[in-house]
Amino acid sequence: MTTSPQGPNQGGNPQQGGRAGAMTQAMQAVNVAPAGGPKVLRIGLIQNGKIVEERIIRRRETVSVGTAEKNHFIISAEGLASRFDLFQLVGDDYILNFTDDMSGRVGLAGGVHDLAVLRTSGGARNAGKYWQVKLTDNSRGKVVIGATTLLFQFVVAPPVTPKPQLPAAARGGFVKSIDWLFTTFVALSFMLFFGFIIWLEEADWEIAQGVAQLPEGLARLIFDEPPIPEPVTEGDVVVEEGDTQAETETPSERPSQASSSSGGRSASQDTSSAGGESAADRNAR
Repeated sequence: MTTSPQGPNQGGNPQQGGRAGAMTQAMQAVNVAPAGGPKVLRIGLIQNGKIVEERIIRRRETVSVGTAEKNHFIISAEGLASRFDLFQLVGDDYILNFTDDMSGRVGLAGGVHDLAVLRTSGGARNAGKYWQVKLTDNSRGKVVIGATTLLFQFVVAPPVTPKPQLPAAARGGFVKSIDWLFTTFVALSFMLFFGFIIWLEEADWEIAQGVAQLPEGLARLIFDEPPIPEPVTEGDVVVEEGDTQAETETPSERPSQASSSSGGRSASQDTSSAGGESAADRNAR
């Protein structure tokens, strides 16, 4: 079904605009006064035909898009700045800002209008690098930025859902949640450890002084007693006396001693021979 929607112009009189689509009935359904307080923006982000994010801007503030992380919606598109105020809050009213690279439709008081028609018909104000259209609390529409589509509408802010809590009987108290076995183990461990530390601090340890401060090995090197000399035997004394006597003899005494020693040896040989003959004679007899 085709209709002839009207768009705003400079004189305030409606003029023929684009073609209304499936959003007409939805626009009529939301064309009612707010139940209480100003409405807030509800925005859905669609990529590849799927809604990937939906958010209700509970606080009336400027909504920005772009590649920067501080934006409400992070969108990457050719020609899009890192931050672009898509829904700008001026006073108590929202202004829709869109560039020549953006397309879409928006529902206003006079019907649903295409953004391209608003640019050419004068329904949008030229702000230099972008165009502006004033929105009302009954406005809704979509804006296509590259491969991303944003659907928006004004809704009454739903009440904040409280965090689920267990009943008091199920929660119990602080004492019931204590693990007494573990608590007892920890308490005894602390008592044992701190008691041992206090005992170490209070103990009166004997402090070594003087020589006792030296290591045992070093003390042995310094204070080793000299070895006791071995006792001298009589044989050693005789030998030593004979050696000393031989050393004290003069050269004149040595020939006489040599002759006496030779005479003694000959006499002993004669006696031995005589003794030998007598022994032979005795054997012959």
